[in-house]
Amino acid sequence: MKKALYIVTSMDTGGAETVFMKYYRALDKSRYQLDFCVSSDVPGFYDAEIESMGGRIVHTVKKTEAGPVASFKRLMQIARDGGYCCAVRSSQHSLSCLDLLAMRFGGVSRTIFRSSNTGTVSNSKKETLLHNLFKPLVRVAATDFAAPSTEAGVYMFGKAGVSGPRFHLMKNALNLEDYAYDASTRDDVKRELGVPAESYVVGHVGRFSEQKNHLFLVDVFAEIARRRPDAVLILVGKGETRTAVERRVAELGLTDRVVFAGVRSDVRRLYSAMDVFIFPSVYEGLPNVVVEAQANGLPCVISDSITREVGICENVVYKSLGDALDEWADAALSADRIGSSASARDLKGSGYEINSELPGFVRLVFG
Repeated sequence: MKKALYIVTSMDTGGAETVFMKYYRALDKSRYQLDFCVSSDVPGFYDAEIESMGGRIVHTVKKTEAGPVASFKRLMQIARDGGYCCAVRSSQHSLSCLDLLAMRFGGVSRTIFRSSNTGTVSNSKKETLLHNLFKPLVRVAATDFAAPSTEAGVYMFGKAGVSGPRFHLMKNALNLEDYAYDASTRDDVKRELGVPAESYVVGHVGRFSEQKNHLFLVDVFAEIARRRPDAVLILVGKGETRTAVERRVAELGLTDRVVFAGVRSDVRRLYSAMDVFIFPSVYEGLPNVVVEAQANGLPCVISDSITREVGICENVVYKSLGDALDEWADAALSADRIGSSASARDLKGSGYEINSELPGFVRLVFG
């Protein structure tokens, strides 16, 4: 059996982690196994599922607490003990390449850096400087480069890196049948969330963070709610800006029309309850949830700072964050669903069906 290691802070419900879980579920585990190396001491959302499928959660130390040297040594030891043919590090910051360098020193022959975004958490001058400083080291630490989109690749590896033989598009593929629209599920979810059966539902799935731009989303919803008295907003996720978003919702008098659904294990069901998916992120690599929403046939209104590569189906509309709120509302209210069979055809044709993409994933990661 061939074994590979995926290195991440925690196996929570972030986009990159969720994508790897989809590939892991589809793997033939009699031939291939993935272990997951985390630095968080808090159990991750996917930990129990990973272990139920035979995978291991391997713990390293936090750089911020133990220091970078201790972290490097611990990762070297994990590499020596694990017998891994490959290690994958998914990150939006080039500094994370040090983890792959430790893997190389520990004897892992293939190392893959997967660029997960087109910006860093804060985009501060200091963080940008550090990112640019360590980018050349990525080329040394990683034998191969990967990203969910060309733009995410260019952000980390440069245009030359993306055009070279070491770069691979690792698409955010999924089991399309799992996300197909279902009318009975729509009714069930609305009932479970306390949403009126005939309501018009605006949806969003994502971590509460500055990147995801929830405050702008709430302002757009306020304009939609002004025109549609039956409108309800469902927000799925958790994060550091949730309190500020709750405050904005209350200030706008929308408390009774916004559902904070938290982190869910059944997100794919929630898409069927929605009528439009709005995603006004400041930056993204290639948002996994927008692919999922399209698989459900949902119209998606997203910011034009997001790569055009995610606009696979015909009912994806790009809007500038500089556009007026009423223009965003117009786009949302005029958008229509398409049938799941049509969306599945488009997504499969563009390489987003998990079983079609799995052989390429196996070749890249396991050789």
